Amino acid sequence: MVKLFVLDIETVALSDGNYFQKGRFNDMISLAIVELNTGQEYYWSLKPPKEYHDTLNWYQGHGMSWESQKDKPTLPDVWQEIFSTLNNNIVIAHNAFGFDMEAFYQSAKEYELKLPNITWLDTKYQIAKAEPNTNTSLKAQCTKYGFYDGDNHHNALADARMLAKLVKELWRQPKYQWNPEPELSEFWKSKTFV
Repeated sequence: MVKLFVLDIETVALSDGNYFQKGRFNDMISLAIVELNTGQEYYWSLKPPKEYHDTLNWYQGHGMSWESQKDKPTLPDVWQEIFSTLNNNIVIAHNAFGFDMEAFYQSAKEYELKLPNITWLDTKYQIAKAEPNTNTSLKAQCTKYGFYDGDNHHNALADARMLAKLVKELWRQPKYQWNPEPELSEFWKSKTFV
């Protein structure tokens, strides 16, 4: 049976002013997943690849640094659990097409890890398509619906929890198109979330 997950990733995101322009997102340092059907949560805090060791200009918003991450497991240490959880399932991320999907795959490729078969959906993309002139940030959308967690924003697990609530809210609204593939339409019609 296909499972539905929300996912959030935090990266080193070197604060040199052009992280997103470089498009090199191989620096995952935390990954959180929440299964929408059961509410089960998964969280991994990770040591980044060697090129990020001892660097001082990490993004400050997530509160992680080389000191906090140097003794954590590497992505290969936890990959089997991540792979078996997500393989052949559907993953929703907020900005999946602009960041999370690339960060996930680039980080796995950094270690030459086998990639899971995932169908990706993007809430940010869905919101922009349904409401072209609205602020699509996770903060703006969660504030709009009354469940923004400002104290913990940019913690992967807190963001995944907010995203799970956002997906449930958007799911109720017919203007959002959630069928990634026609053969999954029956799956979507039958979804109830905790």
